[in-house]
Amino acid sequence: MLFLLYSAVGTVLYLILSLCRPLVEKVGGRWAYGLTERLGCYPHIETNPGDRALWLHASSVGEVQAALVLINELTKSCADLRVVLTTTTEQGHRLACSRLPVEITCLMAPLDLPQAVRRVLRTFRPDLYVCLETELWPVMLTTLRRAGVTMALVNGRLSERSCRGYLY
Repeated sequence: MLFLLYSAVGTVLYLILSLCRPLVEKVGGRWAYGLTERLGCYPHIETNPGDRALWLHASSVGEVQAALVLINELTKSCADLRVVLTTTTEQGHRLACSRLPVEITCLMAPLDLPQAVRRVLRTFRPDLYVCLETELWPVMLTTLRRAGVTMALVNGRLSERSCRGYLY
């Protein structure tokens, strides 16, 4: 029941943000950075249905630094792997863009809103989602599970109680 309420509020928020996006981007500031991507719009992403795809999520600068090492090793051993790295913060995004090769896609993570998350999954079609810290969002986890995407938490801590809550 709580998840349905959370999703309903997210749907309304998505509509409001979509309508107000031009104004927010014009005003600028912290909330404007990457807002189009945060709403799940990635028009510049091209994917092939047969590609093996890894979606790494590194929230901020510290996690991005860990992701750099992980991506380097993964791309050495899996040459045909398409990697997408998302971040939550502007600083993390800028660091990822400056340090990763051009074949690694660096984007702002979608907000935990049903429409944004579904759009991202339709665009990326990941085989595996790896979160590099305990930044776990209900809509994201539920949508990934329903889409049959394997998920992993790396470098995160989760108490037994929290784990039971996420499993609902």
